[in-house]
Amino acid sequence: MSHNHLVSQPVKTDHGGFVVTGLPAFSDNFIWVIQSVASEVKPQTVVVDPGDAVPVIDYCVQRGLFPDQIWLTHHHADHSAGVGELLTWAGSLGNALQVFGPAGEAIPGVSRPLMGGG
Repeated sequence: MSHNHLVSQPVKTDHGGFVVTGLPAFSDNFIWVIQSVASEVKPQTVVVDPGDAVPVIDYCVQRGLFPDQIWLTHHHADHSAGVGELLTWAGSLGNALQVFGPAGEAIPGVSRPLMGGG
């Protein structure tokens, strides 16, 4: 999947125990990569709302990372269209990704449906 990105550089912020990086996606969106950096735990990487797999795969390959989980906020394509390709990529490397998403929405690839709390 190829898209014209208006913002070309990731936006990165350090929050002590984790680093959040916004990967430019489409002309008006970001895909978020959250990495734990606490030394007492195994570093984990989470991808939030991957509407496009290509920037995620490129970012991870360049840094030797592999996502452990995908978190989806809703079913819109600009937030979920990259899930299938990320699952295929993970499978080709012998890894499994857990995909968390809303239970009430039909999003292909969700392995861990979540219900809202009150």
